[in-house]
Amino acid sequence: MSAIVDKWVEKCINLPNIGEMTHTDRMRKAFDLEEPDLVPVAIETDEWQIVQAGYDFFETWENVDKVTDATLKAWHDLRQDVIWPYFCPSHVLDPLLTPEQRKSCYDLRDGKSYVVFHEVTKNLDEIIKVFESKPWVKYGLGRLASHYLPHFDHTLEFQKKMNNSVQTVLGLANPSNIAEWTVGVENFLRWTVSEPKEKIHYYLQLVTDFCLGAAESCRPYAEAGVEFVCVFGGARTWGPRQFEEFGVYDRIYAEKVASIFKYPFHHICGQNLPLAMEMLATEPYPAIQYDEPMKQLGWSWAQWCEWVARLNKGIACVMNAPTTQALAYKSIEHNRTMIKEFIEHSTPHTTAVIMPGCEISVGTPLETVKAAIEATREFGKYPLCKTAAEQIWTEDSFKESRKKLTKNLPQWAMHYRKNPRLIK
Repeated sequence: MSAIVDKWVEKCINLPNIGEMTHTDRMRKAFDLEEPDLVPVAIETDEWQIVQAGYDFFETWENVDKVTDATLKAWHDLRQDVIWPYFCPSHVLDPLLTPEQRKSCYDLRDGKSYVVFHEVTKNLDEIIKVFESKPWVKYGLGRLASHYLPHFDHTLEFQKKMNNSVQTVLGLANPSNIAEWTVGVENFLRWTVSEPKEKIHYYLQLVTDFCLGAAESCRPYAEAGVEFVCVFGGARTWGPRQFEEFGVYDRIYAEKVASIFKYPFHHICGQNLPLAMEMLATEPYPAIQYDEPMKQLGWSWAQWCEWVARLNKGIACVMNAPTTQALAYKSIEHNRTMIKEFIEHSTPHTTAVIMPGCEISVGTPLETVKAAIEATREFGKYPLCKTAAEQIWTEDSFKESRKKLTKNLPQWAMHYRKNPRLIK
């Protein structure tokens, strides 16, 4: 029982529905590839909501109640279709660190900027030794156990006391994400070329075992009513060689998470390769969150969004728009256009959810976030949104583009060419 949760339940319990559905039902419909009343909104508010509530990270670093207060205030004020618990680098890295390392790994800076972190190491042999030694067993989970999980429990308590009308989102990192985060993306990518393949496979197997254990430990949350899980992915800058040689570990993890939770979705930031989108379309996720295209493609935003939606037709819900950068720095009208184009070029082919490619910047203006949500409710009305715009790709031009851009899909990825949730 939490007094801070009860405070926000009292404020929220009698709020009227937005549209014809509860927030939970709207998200379920989208993930089930059925038409909801409105395109759902799931903007990842993360650290932004702490600052918006008037706190700084010095105040909330050890105070779970203040973190929960900020998170539930953000949901009350924005009325998104999910609750985003606060998540920071320490929740991922602390299990891999000794108590002494934990003290110096993070930089809170001025208390109102994004919390930054130092790599665990930049040496492949050293990071292998870390995973072999299992510091999380010897030293515990650190802030993951003392901060994130109690806070998440608060949001789950809120969900239940709100009669499950809105769901909280659990966050889990996949193997490529952990493999890159702990040592730096550029270091890991270099090793995939310079180090023996067998050594990289051994490292990724250690990381995968760690991630599989983390997912299994969250099974009680699935049994307690948590349905939506954001799988934070890496591999955003991988090329065909890396995908073919090392991509199978993310597949193994995806199958594990999908066996536990009803609605896991993959979250990939950065400029995305068409091959990465093709790979994700083969994985057993009911929804794929993605970002902007590689600049070399020369595609418009609408062209890119439609291409990804066509790729996921009958397979997965797509999640995007606007970009995190646009939400932080561009005009409200610019963001409205990005949202409109994403919706109108996605919904003719599959269902859609509004969620920028990364967590929003702590400096993003509140009025821009609110305007993005209002734009979604305006342009995302079913079934009108499905016929609001002339489509860019034809079936023939889309098929030809796939032959050119995604011809190197690994053989091990081919067994999910149809909706993986329908394969018995």
